[in-house]
Amino acid sequence: MMLLAVALMVAGCSQEQRATGPTEALKAYVAAQQNGDVAGMKRLLSKGSIAFIESNARAQNKTVDDVLREETRIRIAALPVTRNEKIEGDAATVEVRDDSTGQFDLVYPFVREDGAWKLARDKQVEAILKKANEAREKLVSDVVNESRSNSNSNSNK
Repeated sequence: MMLLAVALMVAGCSQEQRATGPTEALKAYVAAQQNGDVAGMKRLLSKGSIAFIESNARAQNKTVDDVLREETRIRIAALPVTRNEKIEGDAATVEVRDDSTGQFDLVYPFVREDGAWKLARDKQVEAILKKANEAREKLVSDVVNESRSNSNSNSNK
């Protein structure tokens, strides 16, 4: 009898509820996206991600559901290839292979909320913007240093 109850509970759990770690949460999110399950996608997104999407959606006169529904139209051939899941407290990252380059240069951040791992797309955008800012600052620094170098060599002539 007890075994039957456990079997029914397991059978009744949705895929995202069985996601025990960030990698499983990512795969559950992709599966929900591929199945057009907007509600399932939302359950796997962090609160910050939902707020971020909502803010951007509002600017386009759309809802979060509209934005996620558009995402379901993107079809991929298979679940992502992942590696190097790193968990530090209630934050985690998972590296994902970019199928176009074959490199594991896509890093997906996760947060643990209410005991479950959630995809933190807001943090992903922050990381992308930070990286772009750092690249811009390096470029400006390189141009300034090059200009100073040229000025110094011209004044020494």
